[in-house]
Amino acid sequence: MPLTLRQARRITDACIAKAQELGVVQAVAVVDPAGDLVTLDRMDGLKLGREEFARGKAAAAVFWRRATRESAKMVETAPDQYHSALAMFPGRFFIVPGGFPILAGGELLGGIGVSGATAEQDEVVAQAGLAVVAEG
Repeated sequence: MPLTLRQARRITDACIAKAQELGVVQAVAVVDPAGDLVTLDRMDGLKLGREEFARGKAAAAVFWRRATRESAKMVETAPDQYHSALAMFPGRFFIVPGGFPILAGGELLGGIGVSGATAEQDEVVAQAGLAVVAEG
C-alpha cells in the first residue's frame, strides 16, 4: 500500500527538523511506488534546482529499490542497465547519494530524496525521515 499524504508529511517534517538541527538547507521529496510525487518541501534559501534533484533521487530509489548511493555504482558494475534506465526515463532519475526506498515489511511504500547539502548530510536527513516509518 502506498504512503498516504499524512505519512509523507510526517516523513518530510522529520527531515526538515533534522536539516534544521544540522544547520543545512534542503529539499525533501517523497514519491509513491510508481515514482510519482506525493509531497515536496523546499526550505528557505535553497539553491536552484535542488528540489528537482530531491525528486529525482526519490524516483531512482523506487525504480531500483535501493539507496541511490548503491545505484550509482551501477555505472561501473552494470553500465547497460544504468544507461538504459537513464535513456528510457530522461530527466526522471538523479543517481547520487540522498535517495532511499521506503519499505515496510518488505513492501515498497515509496521513496524519499533529499538534496541541498553534502551527500552525507543529504543521507542523514533522509534517514531521519525513514526513522518515522520504522517507528510506525
